[in-house]
Amino acid sequence: MLPNLWLVLNLLALFSGFALIIAIVILRRIAPSEGSGYALVLLVAFFLLAGLSAVGAFRAAAGTGPGEFPQGVVSFAVLSYMLVSEIRFLTRFLHRPKIRRRRLAMSAAAGTALALWAVNLAYHELVGPSVSLKIGSELVLHLTITTLTILVAFAAFDRARRAGEAPWRIFYRAFGAAAGIIAVVHLANWLTIRVLFPELPIARTELVFVVGYVIANGRLSVAMVRSFQEDAAAHSQLKPSEQFIAAHGLTKREAEILERVFDGRTNARIADELCISVRTVDTHVVNIFRKCGVGSRYELFKRMTRP
Repeated sequence: MLPNLWLVLNLLALFSGFALIIAIVILRRIAPSEGSGYALVLLVAFFLLAGLSAVGAFRAAAGTGPGEFPQGVVSFAVLSYMLVSEIRFLTRFLHRPKIRRRRLAMSAAAGTALALWAVNLAYHELVGPSVSLKIGSELVLHLTITTLTILVAFAAFDRARRAGEAPWRIFYRAFGAAAGIIAVVHLANWLTIRVLFPELPIARTELVFVVGYVIANGRLSVAMVRSFQEDAAAHSQLKPSEQFIAAHGLTKREAEILERVFDGRTNARIADELCISVRTVDTHVVNIFRKCGVGSRYELFKRMTRP
């Protein structure tokens, strides 16, 4: 019964993580921000970690063993991706002197940690299990990940202060908090499994990490909703000026529809308010886009905000 509950919790974590990835992809579309792709890559890395936990939960629920070598290779690949993603994020956003030296130091630390764990996997496969090598290599690896993730949190807070648009300030503050949570629970999860309760079967589900990941996702989800609200509020304050309408040769009807577009109304609602068909509104909107030289509402909003 208990393993099944942990499996449900893992599936919830995966669903929330995937939803956040989709949300940031949409946010990047409606409010592009330089460097936001680095945060997206890290969200994918966190999602893949949750995926590893879900695999463990599935094995626990099914009563099967973890499969030491295959599982270790997959974990090695995921954690390698996460370390590379964190170093790229820090290189981009950690505004500190001598960043090149710091990047080399971070890369050397990550490479050393991964090399030790690779030696452990190879030794286990060729010779046999070595508890001291396993514990030592994992400790170095997880300490490295935790340290870099904490630095990511600080870099995200710094990025929030520098972000020019309100939606991204909100996002990066929440992203920093989420990274801090994940850093703590990642190390705590390993300590729980390997040190405190090494013989506890349910520990395979990585319960500590999953709970922390869900909490971090909840924090980020609230921030994403606020980010979309801020972006919508900013657009709703835009009004097409007479100069803009005249410069693009819009008709009186097109001007009426354009004003309602900037109020955030859908084409169907505009049709109801003006007592015309939705197809007619669609045609007018297409003509407005053509005359303004844009292809979407977002591009139209950006055109309005150009000095």
